[in-house]
Amino acid sequence: MPDPRKIIFPATALLLGLGLFLAVIEIGIRVVVPSERWRYRDSTHDFRIDPVLGWVRGPNLDSGRLDYMTNELIRTRTNSDGLMPHDVSRPRRDGVSRVLLVGDSTIVGSGVDEEQRIHAQLQRQLQAGGIEVEVLNAGTEGWATDQAMLRMEQLIDLYDPDMVLHCICANDFAGNTATVFNGINKPRFELDGDRRLAAMPFQATEQLREYVAHRSLPTRLIQHSAFYRVLRPRITALRARLGNWEARNVLGLTDEWYYDPQALENANWELFSALIERMARAAAEREVEFAVYTHPAVGAVWDPFIDGVQGRIGDRPYDRLALENRIRDEVQAVGVRFVPLVDYFAGRQERGPFHLSPNDPHCNSAGYELQAEALAALVGPRLLGQGAAGDGGE
Repeated sequence: MPDPRKIIFPATALLLGLGLFLAVIEIGIRVVVPSERWRYRDSTHDFRIDPVLGWVRGPNLDSGRLDYMTNELIRTRTNSDGLMPHDVSRPRRDGVSRVLLVGDSTIVGSGVDEEQRIHAQLQRQLQAGGIEVEVLNAGTEGWATDQAMLRMEQLIDLYDPDMVLHCICANDFAGNTATVFNGINKPRFELDGDRRLAAMPFQATEQLREYVAHRSLPTRLIQHSAFYRVLRPRITALRARLGNWEARNVLGLTDEWYYDPQALENANWELFSALIERMARAAAEREVEFAVYTHPAVGAVWDPFIDGVQGRIGDRPYDRLALENRIRDEVQAVGVRFVPLVDYFAGRQERGPFHLSPNDPHCNSAGYELQAEALAALVGPRLLGQGAAGDGGE
């Protein structure tokens, strides 16, 4: 019979050595890496449960995070309806036009200063062109097209905009068929036998619970570990790549639709088109302009990132316009105006990078500035009364 000490002592020494190694790494990261890169922040309190939308940005919010590059506070403030800017009111000011933005985190822009987000930059662009205008941002993190549609229907009469702009993010397509996101129930629609939208039974989550507070002690320790927080994006991406299409799409990891035409068929285009058509109908009934654009994904607009993908896929052709063109075709087929952005970004590489990091789908201030320029070229003339609504042109 082997001596137990010959097993226990080496195993104990190994565990102690591993623990010491991890402790050194943990301390090293906390000393060397900016704290915003690894500090755990539960943003649950930035949101509230909504019986129609599933969840929505909280009203009268004033929250913030430190920018890990500048160590400055990035604030996010909302008005009593959860909209940005925080000082906007429901009644319109005489002689001032209004544009309402709906979408997900890609229009919220919580990674950049308030004055650099899309609504603020678009407002400045339009004002520079001599248009008195307020641009309102009704975005909320994690939303899909269906939630943006419902939010638009909630707000369009309350805020009486002249134009609604809907920003489509590439991960909307998995969200449109999901019933749960990050553990929170969400509304969902299907097409009935007459190809009309039918709302599925929906029960809102009872309450938002802090992600870590109710977990086990090992889970809480891991979530607060700097080592884990630094590795977490890669771990999440790896898990998603090993999962199904929906899991990868939610995280924005479906670059294959730029080089695999069949990958585009994973999306439910009929459902998407029906959602856009309902948004257009709600706008038309109120004589409000409506247009759609696609958030400029890293894989569509940033050449160094595309070069990296092409190095991985070999000689397969890469079409940066594949997703935008398909969305354009679906949108225009139901008579909705579409604003292309990819070529505008692609032709201005010297002003990049356009995103917070090569693997982060959210734009930095330069990305929002380019978006604002391209959108202003459409919005300005429309607000001045040029052209007709709903002609489906670009």
